[in-house]
Amino acid sequence: MSDSDNSESPVAEVRRSSFAGWVWIVPVGAALVVLWLAWHQLRGEGPTITITFQSAAGIANGAKIRLNSVDVGTVKDIELTNDLTQVAVTASLSRQMYGHLSKDTQFWIVRPRITPRGLSGLETIVSGAYIEVSPGKTRGYERRFRGLEQPPLQNGVTGSTFVLHADQMRSLSQGSAVYYRGISVGEVSTYKLAGHGAWINIVIIVRAPYDKLVHHESLFWNLSALSVTTSGSGLTATAASLESLIAGGIAFETPSNVLAKPPSPPGAEFPLYNDENSARAEPVGLRLYYVAEFPGSVAGIGIGSQVQLLGIDIGRVSDVHLEYDRSSRGLLTPVTLELRPDVIRNFTAPGSNDSTAAASDALKHLIAEGLRAHLSSSNLITGQRKIALDFGSASPPVHFVPVSNYSQMPTMRSGDFDDLLKSANQAADRINAMLDSPELKHSLRALDETLSNLDKASMETQQQIGPLMANLRKASEQANETLVTVNRSLGSESGQSPDISRAVAELTDAARSIKILADYLDRHPEALLRGRSDTEQ
Repeated sequence: MSDSDNSESPVAEVRRSSFAGWVWIVPVGAALVVLWLAWHQLRGEGPTITITFQSAAGIANGAKIRLNSVDVGTVKDIELTNDLTQVAVTASLSRQMYGHLSKDTQFWIVRPRITPRGLSGLETIVSGAYIEVSPGKTRGYERRFRGLEQPPLQNGVTGSTFVLHADQMRSLSQGSAVYYRGISVGEVSTYKLAGHGAWINIVIIVRAPYDKLVHHESLFWNLSALSVTTSGSGLTATAASLESLIAGGIAFETPSNVLAKPPSPPGAEFPLYNDENSARAEPVGLRLYYVAEFPGSVAGIGIGSQVQLLGIDIGRVSDVHLEYDRSSRGLLTPVTLELRPDVIRNFTAPGSNDSTAAASDALKHLIAEGLRAHLSSSNLITGQRKIALDFGSASPPVHFVPVSNYSQMPTMRSGDFDDLLKSANQAADRINAMLDSPELKHSLRALDETLSNLDKASMETQQQIGPLMANLRKASEQANETLVTVNRSLGSESGQSPDISRAVAELTDAARSIKILADYLDRHPEALLRGRSDTEQ
């Protein structure tokens, strides 16, 4: 082969086609369309969440989730939890709910309910039950929630929450109103047992601006529809509103002189008293404690009984019990007096550093001057009694001996109606003892026998007095006839002797006496037995 042939060998030339790149447009476009549709779908539906309820009564697939009567979601599925004790509701919310699904977001089922405020959810009778949502106020994003069994009372309400400690719920329930001077200013939110079941914590919400009325000195009590109390002033009946009759309620009051001070912070705790009298009887401010030992029974005295100084309430009885004294081997009834010396104006010197010590010294001076405690009747109908502090006459000096870490209040005998009742009871006991004595029974039997004999003699006399009276009348008539005859004879013989005239006069007097005796015995036959009384002579 020649050199010319080798140099002219053919060479293949490769060219790239410009049409091959357009083949990837179709799959890339399809992927973009899928991504756009997915993004649009996610943008339109919003988040999917799960809500757990105790019961899903009235809720079905397709039920609405609403916020302020606007649909913001739909129930997609309802099924039981793994332990079969609750119901899990899967719901799809709108996109605008993003950013409002935090830990404090609340869901509850709206259905017809009977609440302390009346009937609610009646519109669901026609439209069907639905789920209401209350957006959370904090940041975060949650997808699982525990639904409420009752609508939250604080939904849309601004104010402060406070905790009340009570021994029983009584007529209170969730939604019961809270009153201040008769105006509804809040409601009961929740309640639960506390202190291992020793008491109940009741959470209340006081709406703004009324929450500024709650101070440390505020008193809360259970408001009953009809309260009947007895005191020294008699029977007192207080009627509350019809709303509290149905659902109960709580009332509170704050002294006017503390309203200018800063209010209590949210979450402050207060005791809940059973009634208004118990709340007002709770001492506020300075308190002094004394123990008084009364001889005999203290019936009618109990915790809360009045303590009065010269007729004005100054405290109450905080404790009364029965105690055995080993030294004397006898029983004692010590009564603890809880006194409020701030009731007495100018009782302590202005500007004193220790007001408790100053008040105690002032009260000791009054005791040295003769101040004594004694029992007094508070209500004669109910038998209630009170402790009265009065100045006794010629009261002996006392030596203050601490009793159960308290000072001792000297006592004196009461001189009121109680002593009269005691004397009457003692007299009645003596009469009963005398009636039960053998001597009296023997005397009564002897008297009964004497009266029986007298009754028998009287019957016999009644039987004999009839003929006797007839004979007396007959003798009187015969005497009269004799006198008439004698008078006729004397009239015919004028020259008779004076002796005959005197005999006739005496005979006339005797006849008259017999007639008078017969008339008297006719009227008083018993005179034959007992004689004629002095008043009849």
